[in-house]
Amino acid sequence: MDAAAGSAGNDTKPGNAAALARATGRPWDDWVRALDAAGARDLDHAAIARLALAEMPQGIDNPEWWAQAASIAYEQ
Repeated sequence: MDAAAGSAGNDTKPGNAAALARATGRPWDDWVRALDAAGARDLDHAAIARLALAEMPQGIDNPEWWAQAASIAYEQ
């Protein structure tokens, strides 16, 4: 499995995952595990974005934007 893809069925483009990892300091695989553990596969976009926002590190610039990016990447 491609490490940037995260998990089966998630075909996020490596560039998107890499940008999120650089911005947040958290590898894409960690994002996928955290969102999966929180039940994101059964949630709509807004709920996934709220989960991602709650997982954003303190002090990150534009956390809402990155939460949206994480949720979009996860949904792909």
